[in-house]
Amino acid sequence: YEERQFARASDYFSVLPPIKGDAIKPQSIYKELHKSDVGMHAFEYIVKNKIPVEVNYTDEVKPGTRGVTIGRAILIYAKNTKTIRLTTETIIHEAMHIELASRKKTQWEEAYCFAQEAKHTKKQLTFTDLKSIIKTVKKLYPEYPWR
Repeated sequence: YEERQFARASDYFSVLPPIKGDAIKPQSIYKELHKSDVGMHAFEYIVKNKIPVEVNYTDEVKPGTRGVTIGRAILIYAKNTKTIRLTTETIIHEAMHIELASRKKTQWEEAYCFAQEAKHTKKQLTFTDLKSIIKTVKKLYPEYPWR
C-alpha cells in the first residue's frame, strides 16, 4: 500500500521542470506531509478536492514569496522555499487558504494559515508563537484589514 501511495505522489505534486539531483521530489513532499496531523489534513484535502500542486523551479518571483494559490491550484516557488520542510509548510499554508474559501484577503486569514503551517513542526503553539505570527502578518500585509 505504501508503495502505491508513493507511485501516486506524482499524481498530486508536480515538479517543473523535472530536475535531477537535489530537486524536491513528490515522494519527499508526501513523506513530509505525513509527519504531522496538519500535514495529513492538508494532503487529504488536496487529494479529495483534486487540487493541483506545482513546485516550480523556473519562475522568478520577489524574494520571500514562497507560494500562491491560483484559483484552486497551488504554486510553490522552489527557489524561495529551498527545503522539503519549508516547501511542505508552504503547501499547508496555501491549502488552508483554499479550504477557507475566502474571497477577501485579511490579516486574520493569513495568521490562521501561518499558524497551521507552524503546527507542522510544532504541534502546540504558545501564546508567544501566536503573537509572533500576528506581528509578522501585520508587517507583511499592512494593506489587509484584520477581518
